[in-house]
Amino acid sequence: MVIAFEIVLLVIMLFSAVVVAGERENSSARDVVLTVFIASTAAFIASVMLL
Repeated sequence: MVIAFEIVLLVIMLFSAVVVAGERENSSARDVVLTVFIASTAAFIASVMLL
């Protein structure tokens, strides 16, 4: 169950990293996606600690 959660978090992290890299004109959207990236990274680290 934790491994499936980690895979979902990795997909979210990859998607948000690609969006942040490609989004240059709309800074507010970039900030939102960057916040999602930071939150998913923190959740990933916490889930790895649970293993």
